[in-house]
Amino acid sequence: MISTMTGLVLVRSPPRALNRWVSSALVFAARYADIDTNWSWLTRPNNSMLVSLSNLRLIAHYWVGPIAIVTHVACGLRMVLLQRDISQPTANRLALALITVGVVVSSVILVALLNVHIA
Repeated sequence: MISTMTGLVLVRSPPRALNRWVSSALVFAARYADIDTNWSWLTRPNNSMLVSLSNLRLIAHYWVGPIAIVTHVACGLRMVLLQRDISQPTANRLALALITVGVVVSSVILVALLNVHIA
């Protein structure tokens, strides 16, 4: 069920949407606006996601997206492991570990996008 739900999240945002995001952010900024699109540009102190109200809607989107991808892959890997006669508890633990890593990594990325710095 989790695999199906995360698959629906991914279908709702097709690959062409990812291409639009990448091209609008990186290609336009790099080629036409002469902006160096590196990590500093993405997390700059004066223009984080919290500064603009139009960016607030993207917070959940950028957090859930990577989690959905990792969860979908982890559930698929679990199914493959079960078909290869790996014990169910082992396959479940591995899938849960991968999902946990996805949540942690996605959360760290979101914290950086929100311009939170650890001193």
